[in-house]
Amino acid sequence: GWTSAERANLVIFPQIVFIDRVNAEDTHNLGAHGKDCQQWLSGLKDAENKSTYVLADEGFSATSSQDQAILLTAALRFARRYGGYLEVATHNEEFQARHTNDQDVFFYHFEVQFDPDNNEQPVYTRKMKPGRDDSHALNVAVSLGLQKEVISGASHYLKEQLVSLESIDTPAIPKLLRYTPEEREALKKETGD
Repeated sequence: GWTSAERANLVIFPQIVFIDRVNAEDTHNLGAHGKDCQQWLSGLKDAENKSTYVLADEGFSATSSQDQAILLTAALRFARRYGGYLEVATHNEEFQARHTNDQDVFFYHFEVQFDPDNNEQPVYTRKMKPGRDDSHALNVAVSLGLQKEVISGASHYLKEQLVSLESIDTPAIPKLLRYTPEEREALKKETGD
């Protein structure tokens, strides 16, 4: 939008790009990471040779946390090279750790408080505060009713008291069988697929 002003002490960006969190797109045979890369390709292509303000929600979150940190760092460098600015919402601790001492990177978080009278229910104040904050993922999972066994396993993991895989019930995986093309066609007819 526009507003009238005699003076302003702000940076004017000729272009703003928003890159949202992704979902898989079956129609183009893309998983979530492929779709994520397509969105970044499009968004950053628009940013080339222009001073662009790029906003991203959980960028590159459909891949490993290590790869996410590397890709976000590369996107940050790309935006800087063209005089742009990257603002990203991320829980990626590796990315945050890499840029803690970077004078051009600023960290903010939305304040979350916990109601001690209501089973530590998170209270979202929607107030932006400077600095990093601890993850409250387990508190949120508990408040949403995630199974206690899952919460317990995650708590042990965070304390580096890893749960042995033998203690987790896993379904039996059926043995894979080889079929000839003729046998597959016969099975399709038999099962109606």
